[in-house]
Amino acid sequence: MANALAWYRDGLRLVLRAPGKWLLIGALYFVFLLALDLVPVIGPTLRVVLATLIEGGLLLACRRAETDQIQVSDMLAGFQRAFQPLLVLGIISMTTLAGAALTATSLEGEIGFRRVVFGERGPMELSSVMAIDVTSILIGIPLVFASALIVFHALNPATAVKQSARAALMNVPALVTAGAINFLLIWFVLATLPLLLIALLPWLVSASYAAYKDVFRAAT
Repeated sequence: MANALAWYRDGLRLVLRAPGKWLLIGALYFVFLLALDLVPVIGPTLRVVLATLIEGGLLLACRRAETDQIQVSDMLAGFQRAFQPLLVLGIISMTTLAGAALTATSLEGEIGFRRVVFGERGPMELSSVMAIDVTSILIGIPLVFASALIVFHALNPATAVKQSARAALMNVPALVTAGAINFLLIWFVLATLPLLLIALLPWLVSASYAAYKDVFRAAT
């Protein structure tokens, strides 16, 4: 079984090879997420789709970082290398948004639904927000390797999702552990110093890359 803690160790080592550039990438990604939060109605939907494209570029940057110096422009490599399949995967990934919307509606009614789907501001219980995040993480587990399979193996989205889901099923304990670690790290940063997200985001992506390497190396 894969070792989730080792993914974060290996991801941190990768980031520390070029911390300055990774921090700049993290800052740009942070600004991107904030900007989409300000877009009325379609902001959350755009965030899911475009984040998938950027994730593809960040994964390519992780591979480059193993043997070469990364460039800040690498975060956009997904748009150049695999735009169409990553775009389709982004649309598929909206299932996480749908799951979050259902959870929000069941807990907070229309206010919760409109906040998740349309990005509208409204009061919500902290427990509800945390439940929505947990739901999104759990629904997203079957898709966790799909971006890597597209950019590194040139798979079509449907095949990438199938292989990702199969690999996820074989590594449920490690992936649930990783999901819990992501959840705790993000909430700790948000509760203490949100600007630390610029350092956290590259680490989480690098850990995801390490997870992909670990799981698919073991499968071959």
